[in-house]
Amino acid sequence: VYSFYVSKNNDLKNEINFFHKSVSNIFELYYCLILLLVTIYKYSSNQTKNLKKAKLDVSKKINNYQKIKDNIILFFLEKKCREKNKKFKKISEEWNLENKYIKLLIDELFNSIFFNKYILIKKPTFNQQKQLILDFFTKIIATSDYISEYLYDKELTWEDDLPVVNTFIVKQIKSITLSNNNNFKIPETKSFNEDIFFGEKLLKICINKNEEILMELKGKTPNWEIDRITSIDLITLKVAIAEILNFKLIPTKVSINEYIEISKDYSTPKSNIFINGVLDKLVKEFELKNRMNKVGRGLI
Repeated sequence: VYSFYVSKNNDLKNEINFFHKSVSNIFELYYCLILLLVTIYKYSSNQTKNLKKAKLDVSKKINNYQKIKDNIILFFLEKKCREKNKKFKKISEEWNLENKYIKLLIDELFNSIFFNKYILIKKPTFNQQKQLILDFFTKIIATSDYISEYLYDKELTWEDDLPVVNTFIVKQIKSITLSNNNNFKIPETKSFNEDIFFGEKLLKICINKNEEILMELKGKTPNWEIDRITSIDLITLKVAIAEILNFKLIPTKVSINEYIEISKDYSTPKSNIFINGVLDKLVKEFELKNRMNKVGRGLI
């Protein structure tokens, strides 16, 4: 919605295409990060073999790479990605070409305090192996400036998507258990058709009913004329109103909280207080006029 009004292209079809491309890009980012872990696993496996063949006095290095090679979580991720080899082949090749990033990440891992504690464990448990990968991902990969810069150069929209995808991957890794590996599934867009449909419908409502939604705001923005509200705050309010009035199954409180959080991430420091105040006033009016028609218990 923001890009539609900022670009002023007034072409709804183009904006819907952009929305679908953005969704597709989120999945692409997810695949890039999962395959980064898999590439590190494969690289470590190859290094273990090559260093052993070389018969050099590098026992510490071999031991370090062996710890990565033997990690059950990385083995599991590699297996999952192997099942979708055609989809991932191009991304894997790109990471292999960017060998310097793999080496840098592994060097950081080998020099980390948590890894040097880990290598002292003779037979790491499943949970210890999982914690190693969680620490590696959260403390090194997710915070890496050179990895984030590399990703942003590939796709500009990934700057906003990266924290969300990182969090999703951490949750996925945490969900893996020794008894049930089915908790971890490589997501595909078809699995999120309902969410994508929701996003497209909300986008269409916001654009097609723009004037009606603006009328809802008339007189509800204390001390501010509508044309003086920052564009991002105005758009946040419009999308929130569209959702509250048109999606019967979404609890009003959920919608309000969602847009307050969005304003915290994308707007000025006090915008969330402003957004909360305006939406609270609007919702009370909608309730009095019985305009929300929420379905299900506790949805108001």
